[in-house]
Amino acid sequence: MQPILNVTIDPGVFAPPFDRRSKESVKAYVDSLLHWTEARDSGPVRLHVPKATAQALILSDYYPLRPWLKQLLAETNTFEFDANTIAKLAGSILDQSDALEETTGITDILAEQVTIVPSIFDNYVPRPIQSASETTALVTALVRSVGRDAFALSNRLAVRDCCNSQSIAVTAVLTIIEHAREDLHNYDELPKAYNGHAPVCETFHDYLLTLDECELWNSLDKASDIETLIKIAVYKSRASRSEATTWRDLPNFRLHREFHASVQACGMAPAPPALRTFLRATAETVDGQNLAAVHPLRVDAGANSAQVMRGTDTAWRRDIDRDFHIHYWMCRGGLVELARVVHHNDFHICH
Repeated sequence: MQPILNVTIDPGVFAPPFDRRSKESVKAYVDSLLHWTEARDSGPVRLHVPKATAQALILSDYYPLRPWLKQLLAETNTFEFDANTIAKLAGSILDQSDALEETTGITDILAEQVTIVPSIFDNYVPRPIQSASETTALVTALVRSVGRDAFALSNRLAVRDCCNSQSIAVTAVLTIIEHAREDLHNYDELPKAYNGHAPVCETFHDYLLTLDECELWNSLDKASDIETLIKIAVYKSRASRSEATTWRDLPNFRLHREFHASVQACGMAPAPPALRTFLRATAETVDGQNLAAVHPLRVDAGANSAQVMRGTDTAWRRDIDRDFHIHYWMCRGGLVELARVVHHNDFHICH
């Protein structure tokens, strides 16, 4: 079962920044390792690393990392970090991430005339690091071109510096592809020219802002994936209001077992505009926003009738638009339970 959120770590992220020997570059290097470790440990994202990363570090004489990190820290008079801690961070990502080759089914790829625009890898040294990064970008772009599963749709290449771009153009002449995929039949006869794009990011924040929840909806595998997409919508909503937040800060909520089926029954999933409106309203519900669109769900049509209760939980109705509404329970401690999406004349809520 595939995770709904995926990030591939560029091999250059692990290479000590000898091309930019300064305290600032060392801090950026460590911050990147800390950042992706936190993103992984917070739960929602699966990290992937190409197997070629370790080989590229060895060929560059950067492995093991500790001696080079000690030298770099000494040269830049950086004392707030120690080489052992940094090396352990890098090692934990390398060891605990999925192998990109196994995830994509592409075990080997060779290409000539590889061009990356913007040229974000040109300052990578030595050459084995640059070459590994270019190959990783090519695989990322190729899978994005042909795949429609959760990995292809959600994967971004995490790089040192994306030059203020959300994607890079990748062109190459493919000469060898060894794979176990069923969607690469257009590349059975090689060599062949390739032209595509690889989505990129520097931080988990950037990553979340580039995702399209509606695009990912049809690749859902389980209820927790719906919760993840709603949380992305909440995160993006807060970002649009310039509210500083982290994934761990997002509100907890739960879904009733009938919730997903009710969304499907209302015909929202196949219609991106309707699905986008639904996700906005759902995000507002779990985050307590736009309360003017919320009304008590009452036992009958009387304006002064009692509110529907489930023990101490209260029932509420939020307008998605004129035709559809979300029914939900406000539970003890302010926990929201999303119950059903209903048509305008449906006032039922599942207990």
